[in-house]
Amino acid sequence: MKGKSADRQQLKNIAKSGLGVLLATMVACGDSLTSILMRLTKRGGVKDFHPVLTIGLSVLIAKKGPNAVQVLGMVLCVSGVAMVGVSMSNKSTNSLTALQRVLTLMYPLSACVLFTLCWVMLRWLSNRGVPLVTHMFYYSMSGIILLPLAYIADKPDWSLPLGTWGLLVAQTFAYAMQYLSNAAAIHNETIITVQIVKILVVPATHVLGYLVLGLVPSVLGMSGGTVVTVGATVVGLWACRLNLREKRRAELMESLAFPDKPGEHAEEFGTPLPDMKTD
Repeated sequence: MKGKSADRQQLKNIAKSGLGVLLATMVACGDSLTSILMRLTKRGGVKDFHPVLTIGLSVLIAKKGPNAVQVLGMVLCVSGVAMVGVSMSNKSTNSLTALQRVLTLMYPLSACVLFTLCWVMLRWLSNRGVPLVTHMFYYSMSGIILLPLAYIADKPDWSLPLGTWGLLVAQTFAYAMQYLSNAAAIHNETIITVQIVKILVVPATHVLGYLVLGLVPSVLGMSGGTVVTVGATVVGLWACRLNLREKRRAELMESLAFPDKPGEHAEEFGTPLPDMKTD
């Protein structure tokens, strides 16, 4: 009987490992496919609406609901992103038909859903013991697998100047570090907090665009970036406050820890406790 129980447990472990591998691959493929869909329409800003979907999927998958501060920050960030999106709208879209407009909007919205699912599932997998390095491995493999689909979005040009190749390599390392940092943050913080604070990329892009490329954003764009900054800052500071409170609580519980067994350390004080017997 013990042998059969051990075999069943081993089969369960194998099944769980296979499920983890499958989910990790699906998550990684979804993230790679997101980049392709963004490239098709060049409307990557739409993915910054993902906090709305993140909250819903977190409740369904990770069983983690938002608090009032996170909801407030989400509303502010989404409002700011909408303002930035309107300021960056291209007038050339006025010549498109209604069907073409719907299609150009569906691509980034689909990518937004995939993007949200990726990170929520990453948090779900991390809570079940799937290491970060495992997810990174399948993420890299999925990029190679989906490489043929990338030709649909853009045709490669291999005859580039040496300086351009250097920038591409730097961009690759920067994106890898961004992905690793984001994944590590999700392993240690709630998915909702990470996704909301991550939208600080919107105002950061405006600042770097002005400092490096000399691009001056419009008044509406700057206003949207300011609203995003306020919303993300509120959520980030609130998360820091909660983490600090939890740390202090853990330290207090550790300092006030009592022995598991009564009288375990009573001899140290010279007053052994009497035996309490019940009939």
